[in-house]
Amino acid sequence: MKNKFKRGGSDLNSMLEKQMRGSLDSWAIRWLYHQFKVDGLTLYPVYSKVYNIGFDDHATHTTGSNKRYSPLLDNTFNSDIVFPNTVEVLPKYQKLFLNKMGIYSRIKSKLETIFMKIGLYK
Repeated sequence: MKNKFKRGGSDLNSMLEKQMRGSLDSWAIRWLYHQFKVDGLTLYPVYSKVYNIGFDDHATHTTGSNKRYSPLLDNTFNSDIVFPNTVEVLPKYQKLFLNKMGIYSRIKSKLETIFMKIGLYK
């Protein structure tokens, strides 16, 4: 079950354990665990209509490098949103997702944050 759960991100198991111990207070891990239990999926857009600016010194949980979470923005002002007829995990997109949210991306993000703190990276 842990291997299946971490398909949504390599840090999910440790986040869930911390949440259960009371050393983490995250709505996101609770939502993702519920989604996992009911066999749900999240549909991510290729181009986002929103940009998360919550990565500064005042952020509650996430500070440092935000490149891992930065989406490609849709600047077209097009309001037509088309959903697929069926929602399923396609291997091609699962691989792209894990490239962005997997262990190697986490390590890169942590290194970027360290370099930011010592002034070697912006």
